[in-house]
Amino acid sequence: MKLHNTSIQDSPHSAFARRKSAGGFTLIEILVVTGLFAILVSVGAIMGFDSISRSTVQSERDLVVLMLTGARTRALANVNQLAQGMHVTPSEIILFEGSAYDSTDPNNRSTPRNSGIEVKNGATPPVDTFDVVFDQLSASVTMGVGIVTLSQGAQTDTIDINGQGRIEW
Repeated sequence: MKLHNTSIQDSPHSAFARRKSAGGFTLIEILVVTGLFAILVSVGAIMGFDSISRSTVQSERDLVVLMLTGARTRALANVNQLAQGMHVTPSEIILFEGSAYDSTDPNNRSTPRNSGIEVKNGATPPVDTFDVVFDQLSASVTMGVGIVTLSQGAQTDTIDINGQGRIEW
């Protein structure tokens, strides 16, 4: 029994098949793949930029919560037998001792913050420079009770400070 070779070279259209396989991709195939790639890249870029913006606001929120918790902890520990507070400006957050912020006090601890993110208290109208003061030993809030709002573009986050000194975010 003899086997016949039925490969593409033996077919009557072998020259056409060879030319097509050696020619590469057609223009339509390249355009379709390029279009799909462009769609994937644009969706990824939109999601990526939104993620970066959200993480920036969350990072700033974490810094404010850390500073609030630090002032509250110092008030509970009765450091220097004084109330403890946090002063927020557009460019920094300052921990201070006493019932009111004094910019000349050498014991103030300043931490720079992202000035591209608005941090405002719950006053009417909201202001971007404010104080939160925790009473010594009890850590109840004597100044600055309310909601602190952080925002950058469409991204917002809030921190709630109640009268008993509880910080929720």
